[in-house]
Amino acid sequence: MVTTGRTPLQVTRPSTFDDLDAPTWSALTPSGGFFTSRRFMTNYERIEPEPGVPPNLLVVHRGDVPVCMLPFFRSTFGDGGRRDPFALAREIDPDTAPETWRPTTMLGARAGYDNRVFVNPEVPAEIRGEALRQAIAEVTGPDGGTVSWSIPYLDTASALEYRAALPDTGDVVLAAADCVIDIPEGGLGAYLDALPRKRRAEVRREMRRFAETGHGVELAPLRDCHHELADMMARRLRKYGSDFSTEELARIFAEDAVAYDGDAFVLMARSEGRPLAFVTLFRWGTDLIARSWGFGEERANSAFVYFNLAYYEPIRRAAELGVRRLQLGILSYEAKVRRGAVMHPRWTVLESSRASGPAFSHAVERYNAAQLAMFRQLGDAPWEDLVEKLRRHGG
Repeated sequence: MVTTGRTPLQVTRPSTFDDLDAPTWSALTPSGGFFTSRRFMTNYERIEPEPGVPPNLLVVHRGDVPVCMLPFFRSTFGDGGRRDPFALAREIDPDTAPETWRPTTMLGARAGYDNRVFVNPEVPAEIRGEALRQAIAEVTGPDGGTVSWSIPYLDTASALEYRAALPDTGDVVLAAADCVIDIPEGGLGAYLDALPRKRRAEVRREMRRFAETGHGVELAPLRDCHHELADMMARRLRKYGSDFSTEELARIFAEDAVAYDGDAFVLMARSEGRPLAFVTLFRWGTDLIARSWGFGEERANSAFVYFNLAYYEPIRRAAELGVRRLQLGILSYEAKVRRGAVMHPRWTVLESSRASGPAFSHAVERYNAAQLAMFRQLGDAPWEDLVEKLRRHGG
C-alpha cells in the first residue's frame, strides 16, 4: 500500500480477468480499442491460452475509485516471436545475450497491436503516475523471478503516459506501426477517388483481375461458416512453418463464433461453390479489424485475391456493417500505405536488470533513428518529436 496525501492507494489481485467488474474495466479503458477490451482479453485467454503462462491482473484503487490496472504474464519466450523482448533487444543490439532478458514479464495485452496503459483519465495525473509506478514495481520487483519486462505495442498516448510516470525507467522503442484505412462516407467509390492517380489505377487493376476470375464473394457471420475455415488457415500457416493443427484452429474459430456473435464476420471467395479463400473480420464500434486469412488452393494465394478480400470488399461493405475504419495491423507497410492506409506508431518499453543502461539506451536511439528513416520513406511519419519525448531520461 502506498499513501498519496491522506488517501492510500490499495492494490488488489483479481484471480481472472472475468473477476474484474465491467464498470471498473470501462473506467480504466475509456478510449480502449478491440484488443484491450474486456470482451477480447477475457475471450482470448479462454480460447487461445498460452500453456504455462497464465494471465495475472493487478488493480490499484484510491478509495472506491479505480486508478490503474496492470495485466501481466510471466514467460520464458522461447520462440523469438514479435512479443519476445529478447528478440527485439537482439535486433537493437546483436550482441545481446538471452540470459540478460529471460525469463521475462510482459505487461498489458498480449495479443494485437494496439496496447494501452490502463489508467483512469478522471484521476489527476500525479495520482495516475503514482499508481502506475506502484503497480509496475510490485509486478517486476526482485521477488517476481524475472530479469526483464516489456510493454509491447503501446499507442502514443499510452507511451507518453508511461514516460511521464517513469521518466528514467525503461527504453521506449519505435517497434512498429499499426495501419488503418479511414473509410470515407462514399464508400468504395470515394475511397478510390481519394487515392493518387497511379495508385488508383493499380487498385482498379487488382479489382478487375479478381472480377475476371468469376469468383463469388459472400459476407457471412462467422457462426454460419466457421467450419469451413480451419483447413484453409492451416494451409497458409504451414507455408510459414506453423505447427497449429487443423483441429485446434477449428476449435478456435468455433469458439470465436460464439464469443463474438453478431460482430464476427467472414468474407469468403468461392470458385464453383468451393471455398477458395477467406478473411475474418471483427467489428468493434465503428472499427473493423481484419484478423485471419487463409486459402484453399495455391492459386488463391495471390495478391489480387488477398487485397480484394482484406481491403476492397470490406470498404465496399462498410455501410452495410456500420463501420468507418479498417484496421490492418502491422508489417507489410508499403502494400498498406499504397492502398491508402495511415500509419500510427506503436511503442514497446524494454527494461532489463542485467542489460539496461547507457550503452543499451544509445543502441535504442540508433535503432529508433533507423526506424524513423524507414517509416518516412514509406509515408507520412512525423514522429521525431515523439521519439525525443519518449527517450529515457539519463539514457
